[in-house]
Amino acid sequence: MEGYYLKSVDLASFEVEEDINREGDFKSFEFKGSASEYFRIWIVNIALSILTLGIYSAWAKVRANRYLYANTYLNGSNFEYNADPVRILIGRVVVVSMYAMFVIFSQYLFLFEVAGVIALIAFLVMPWLLRQAVCFKLRNTSYRNIPFRYEGKVSDFYLFF
Repeated sequence: MEGYYLKSVDLASFEVEEDINREGDFKSFEFKGSASEYFRIWIVNIALSILTLGIYSAWAKVRANRYLYANTYLNGSNFEYNADPVRILIGRVVVVSMYAMFVIFSQYLFLFEVAGVIALIAFLVMPWLLRQAVCFKLRNTSYRNIPFRYEGKVSDFYLFF
């Protein structure tokens, strides 16, 4: 689904929404959830994650984020979290697989050169992975049916990393 993105705003013709007054005062964030509701979600998520050896944790993350976002309001409208837990699970499998290969080659097969190459690849790919994580989180967050997005460059993450 393609979202609507605001690239630039002509401030001369910009109309202020009714729930924001002309002095710049705006309504603050409001959380309408409760600790007891979240605790029920959290405890079920923990139990199912343990029973499935962590596989359910991707669904648990989506379930918890959906609750938190649905109960977080700004100017009377709540946020939405629309992530697909299967994509989260695939990302986690890739990261765990790279770590497992590093451990196997370095600790059990004593092939330190191969382990070093894996570590180097992981180090070189890490900024790109971090950017992808930020993009994924924002792409799956929406407010008033308008999804967020991140337009930063990968090179910015390499400079920061």
